[in-house]
Formats: sequence, C-alpha cells, structure tokens
Amino acid sequence: MKSTGLALGAPLTSKTPDKQRIPVTTISSVPESIAVDTVIRSYLRQPDESSADALVASGESGLQRLLDVWYGHAGEPFDNPIPDVPDREAIDRWASAIAIAAVAAPSAFIDAIAGEELSTMLLAILGDIDDPRATAILCAHVKDEDWLVRCNAVTSLRRRDDPAAREGIEPALADPDLVVRSAAIDAISHWDPDRAVSFYTDLLDADGLTPVLRSQVEAALTLLRAPPPQPPNPPASSPGPAILPKPANPPAQAPANSPARARARQASTS
Repeated sequence: MKSTGLALGAPLTSKTPDKQRIPVTTISSVPESIAVDTVIRSYLRQPDESSADALVASGESGLQRLLDVWYGHAGEPFDNPIPDVPDREAIDRWASAIAIAAVAAPSAFIDAIAGEELSTMLLAILGDIDDPRATAILCAHVKDEDWLVRCNAVTSLRRRDDPAAREGIEPALADPDLVVRSAAIDAISHWDPDRAVSFYTDLLDADGLTPVLRSQVEAALTLLRAPPPQPPNPPASSPGPAILPKPANPPAQAPANSPARARARQASTS
C-alpha cells in the first residue's frame, strides 16, 4: 500500500465502498463536514473539471480542511482515498487541490498559512494568489538559506505583475547559487530583455556553471538576441475577372424600308 506522506487517518482498503461524487448543486443539502470531505475525496480520486468546480464551491471550509490535513492539524480523521496512487502522483493531486481552493479563496489562504512553515509547493501556489500579502511572503523567502526555497520564491514572484514583486527579485540577481541567479535573470527578461542579456552574458563566465545550466543560458541568449518576428504579409488578393474593352458600336444602319436604302438598291440595278 502506498503512503502519501500526509497526516491521514486509517487508509481505505479494497473492501471500502467508493463514495459517489456529490455534484455542486447538492453540496448544500448535506452536512458541511460530510460535503467537504466528500468533495475533497472526489477530486483526489478523479481530478477533472466537475470535481474541481465542486472543490471551488466548497469555499473556505474546503480550503481549511485541505490545509488541516496537509499540516496534520485535522481534528477529525481523513481516510486516504487514493491508497493505490504512487506517492509522487498523490502529492501532486493534493497540491493541485490546495492550489484550486487557494486561488478561489486567496485571503483565507494567506490567513490560514500564517505561522506555518511553507513548503516549496505552497510557495509555488503563492505566485497565483490575488492578495498583496503573497508578494511580501515571497520576497521574504528570496533570502532563505535553502537555495530551492529561494528559487521557488523567485519563480513565483515572476508571475506576479506588480512593482513590489519585481523589486523583490533584484537581490536574487546576485545570488551565490547559479540556478537561483538564472531564475532571477529569466524573470527580468520578461520586462527588461536588454538587462537580462547583460546578466546572462556575465553568467557564462561564472565559476561552477554546469554544462546543463550553460546550455540553458545559451538558449535563452539566442532567443533574447533574435530579431522580433515580422508580422505576416497580408495574403495577395486574387486577380478578378479580366475586364475586356467594350467593342465599338457597329455603324448604324438605316431601316430596310428607308428612302436611303431604296436609293441604294436602285443604284445597284442601274
């Protein structure tokens, strides 16, 4: 039996009947605690659009329950609904569920994680949270002692389109870890490509640059130095039908019984 590494209750066994998924429209018709747990289990078993909508509809209660289970604060047991899913995939599903609920309730998410130790997964989620406090949290983690934490903080700040996020990336441009530094350069390349080219060029001369990172830097420089794509030429209009000159009108002829035609006949017989 696979473990998700989470603080879950007794795992389900193969004899445990699978609960049906509760549609969004019927969530309000069952007790809240049962509805929330059923919605979470539904998404973890089958993460699709329908179960994601139900997770969003569970609101702050669903988000809090997810975080309580994740951090091991749950007062009520939560049976593992996906015991046969490999650990890595199980964690990815939990991360996806938390991200969906967090984006739907951004302020509640920031309140709920206050005082908690933030994993790289939660730092990644913060990049999409519509709350200015998310930027402040990420900026604080740019100076963390763990290079992986710093790298995730920088990557999330890149996705936040505000001046404070851009300012928070600046210290990482001189980070001692070249991976973190490269992530910071990639971030500024989205709004200051010329400056990014300068930093990337200097990075190529840095001690300890690995072949993989060198290859990535060179590829980034190639893209940044490439001329901007030209707009496609409008399609040539197909020639219309040839316009032929209008033929000249034939000379007007007198009616058959006109005096002029009669004189012409007499002249021809004489």
